[in-house]
Amino acid sequence: MKYTKNVGEEPSHMKKSFIHVSPKTPEAKIIFNQFMHGLHSCIIHKENGNKMFLISISQRHSFWLERGGNLDWEIIK
Repeated sequence: MKYTKNVGEEPSHMKKSFIHVSPKTPEAKIIFNQFMHGLHSCIIHKENGNKMFLISISQRHSFWLERGGNLDWEIIK
């Protein structure tokens, strides 16, 4: 039987990195409230140059985000 890992699941020995985001547009606010449960923290799942692939800690939303943010999301501290 093959083991299929869930989206966002990492080996237990790898330390997870987190980032905090805030919605800027009405569409992002809907996603933030309905799928991210109003939680700002996201797991940085993958990095590719200036972009990061983020998975919400609710694991119900994932997206690519530039390091400086974009029109929909800003990075907060």
